[in-house]
Amino acid sequence: MGGLLAEDLLGSAVAGVVTDGLVRDRRELADGPLPVHATGSISQNGARRMLIASWTQPVVMPGPESSSVVVRPGDILLGDEDGVVTIPAEMAGQILDMGEELARKEALLRSTQAAMSAAERAEARAARSSHIAWIRT
Repeated sequence: MGGLLAEDLLGSAVAGVVTDGLVRDRRELADGPLPVHATGSISQNGARRMLIASWTQPVVMPGPESSSVVVRPGDILLGDEDGVVTIPAEMAGQILDMGEELARKEALLRSTQAAMSAAERAEARAARSSHIAWIRT
């Protein structure tokens, strides 16, 4: 996948691309309006090696801690230069609440850490995620 396919996908109501494969035109993709997250880059054109097999179907991709991650239509994908997380649609509210609580705890930690010892800061960093449920789907 490269810049031309990204332009075509934008015209097809695609919100972004996540692949465990390689892309070309990485700088063009990074500067473009379509979010693209890929394993790496390659200089070869992939036009004859890529096939879009279906739309709105669950997709199974390799996961970092498990054998696979399933992405279903309606799920939320949140990505940046560090990677991509999948948020199951039915859990979005719960995960948003946990994220907001984590942000509140981290803001409090940042505002008070200057008065803490190194050991107290380490303990507070470890405790900041105590409210987060361990979710595996």
